[in-house]
Amino acid sequence: MGYVSGTPIFDEQGQRLQVIACSRPIITLRALQDDFTGFLKEVNLIHRPEREKGQAISEDNMLERYPSMKDICTLIRRVAPTDATILITGESGVGKEVVADEIYRCSKRKGKPYVKLNCTSIPSHLLESELFGYEKGSFTGASNKGKIGLFEYANGGTLLLDEIGDMPMDLQVKLLRAIQSQEITRIGGTKPIKLDIRFLALTNADLKKKVDEKTFRQDLYFRLNVIPMPVRPLRERLEDLDGLCQYFIDKFCEKYHHPFRLTARQLEYMKQYSWPGNIRELQNIIEYMIVFSGGIGEVEDGILKGLLNITEEAYAAAAASQTAREMFPPPPAPPVLKPDKEIDFAQAVADFEKQLLEQVLQTSPNLRAAGRRLNLNASTISRKIKQYQIDYAHKRS
Repeated sequence: MGYVSGTPIFDEQGQRLQVIACSRPIITLRALQDDFTGFLKEVNLIHRPEREKGQAISEDNMLERYPSMKDICTLIRRVAPTDATILITGESGVGKEVVADEIYRCSKRKGKPYVKLNCTSIPSHLLESELFGYEKGSFTGASNKGKIGLFEYANGGTLLLDEIGDMPMDLQVKLLRAIQSQEITRIGGTKPIKLDIRFLALTNADLKKKVDEKTFRQDLYFRLNVIPMPVRPLRERLEDLDGLCQYFIDKFCEKYHHPFRLTARQLEYMKQYSWPGNIRELQNIIEYMIVFSGGIGEVEDGILKGLLNITEEAYAAAAASQTAREMFPPPPAPPVLKPDKEIDFAQAVADFEKQLLEQVLQTSPNLRAAGRRLNLNASTISRKIKQYQIDYAHKRS
């Protein structure tokens, strides 16, 4: 097996004189392909530092793609280059670790140790030795060589403490001391070890509530909460849903070599769902549907409704409720009055009536529609427009 490549040679008039052919075995072609792939990798490595010199969030970063994350991206740009401790909060699956990774990538400590510890993944009786390390023979079962803890591994870099709200109370005291003094002592040791660590803490718990319940130290809470960074749940960020779906579709289509698309109706089903598992749940559902599609490019609506555990009746009711909220926004709240302030009742009623009229007129196509919503005649509304000098573009409607 082999291949032949040919190169034609032309004279000054453009006439072909001859063709030089070269025959090579197929193994040579494979080698050339490997060399070219390696060449591209080297080029990327050469240019990557140029792309990463700045502190701006990268173009391909997942956060910057979505409207609801703009405020967080702005905050990351401001705080990432500092060494301030950051507390990232939010429900499970909202992407707290993605935010933490971006903070690290934009920090001065990028390229230095980045150690992650899930405080619930290690039994409480072993967590102290994992964090602080120990000297040889310091307790039964200890290695005769001792052990370096995660604090020392992270020295000079960043330590991420996930699920910090579940850390045992006795360890919270030692963690507080380590953060404040930037110094630890191994279990069984006497020599202090100086630290230079930037701390990131993640939790899905309400730490203020845990402080009130005496299950989390107040002083540690304030030490961690230097820069609070809450991440909203997906049900409050539905403007991101289309982009997130496409991101995961592209990811898993490439992984499984399957084409796939969501229909407009399937996207609507997703927008009516509450997403208790947030982005992690969305990712799992997209992956399931792509695998289940078997390469035909789509799945039936019933598959998605089963995954979301919604019925057509529930979907219709939710859609109708959403439409109603868009068509009939709630009336403006009455003004807040101070107890000792005298009230001009007639003026207060008039101000509220004007505000309500302005809001309804802004969202109504004409006076008849506004009248139906307010249970008033169009002529009455027209008179009140003149009375309150409301600027309304459809006065004749």
